[in-house]
Amino acid sequence: MKQQILLVATLTLALSSISFAHPGDHGAAEEPHYAPGDERAGLMKEVGKVSELTDVSELEVRDGLAWLPGAKEPYSGWIIRKGSDHPKRTVLVKFKNGAPTDCRELTKHYKLLSLIEVMTDNQKPETTVGHFLERLIGDNVMWRPIGIQHGRTISWSPSGQRALECNMLKGSWHGPYTFWSGDQVRDQGQYVMGKKDGVNVSFYNNGRKRSEELWDNGKPVTVQVWKIDGEKCPETMLNAGTGKHVWYHYNRGERWQEVSYVDGLKHGAETTYRNGGNELWNVEPWVKGQRKGTSIHYKFDGSRMETTFGGKQDGMRVHYNQDGSIRNKFATLADYQQHLTEETEKKYGK
Repeated sequence: MKQQILLVATLTLALSSISFAHPGDHGAAEEPHYAPGDERAGLMKEVGKVSELTDVSELEVRDGLAWLPGAKEPYSGWIIRKGSDHPKRTVLVKFKNGAPTDCRELTKHYKLLSLIEVMTDNQKPETTVGHFLERLIGDNVMWRPIGIQHGRTISWSPSGQRALECNMLKGSWHGPYTFWSGDQVRDQGQYVMGKKDGVNVSFYNNGRKRSEELWDNGKPVTVQVWKIDGEKCPETMLNAGTGKHVWYHYNRGERWQEVSYVDGLKHGAETTYRNGGNELWNVEPWVKGQRKGTSIHYKFDGSRMETTFGGKQDGMRVHYNQDGSIRNKFATLADYQQHLTEETEKKYGK
């Protein structure tokens, strides 16, 4: 899956009432205009006028719930966290009886980009209403779903075409899912509490079937793969959870990835290619379903990033120049994430 830049703040809510400072005025929201037939228009009717929504900075936390100052009841309704420059986007959140239930991310033109139903759990520090609001205000670089995803999740391309629809159950994928690429279904199948289960299929952008997989409780049982011209892949041979799986690129049909399994668990090198399948991009080490060893990511400038999984140096990242000299070295994952944050803030601002 794609990597994301994470801003993680460890917060301890020791007070029973917390007020949140205003993050800054980013200008009045413009009302979005949708083309006829765009399903997002109907979904946004319940929100009302974006320009008239309560700003997140007006809320405070009391007794583990969100309130407006002086209110007699916990807050119910929509709030807005205004975005500014890329990659920060505007986020809308629906509250019911003081707890968030629905997050919606908008494009820079205030059109609906994603709809994510959520829940909070005040028994866990990282999933409280207070933590939710702290993250919502403090996430200045890139917003990502916060709280516990629970219920439907839908995302759209900026042009308004569906890109993903799935269901979440207390933070885990659960039920049928579909990915689209334009008007074409790309992947379709189902999960049971975060694990693939049953028949899952994928398609090339030309509409031909790309793969058909049978999964059992998160483990592949059998896999069939076809090339983009319809020829069956002669290298993919996976039965009873053991064998080799070769992937071809959805659009171009070139060799993209290969991975081996033993008893339904990844075992050996998981290799990803680029440049027509002729150039290494990533090599991930697996031992009985666990990352173990040295992962190598080959960058476009000829340098490479090596990451250690397991052992005394677990989490260490070393960035080598093309000539083998060390460009950067990070002892832990947290150090590397801090470096990414600083680089992003230099480019986009806080």
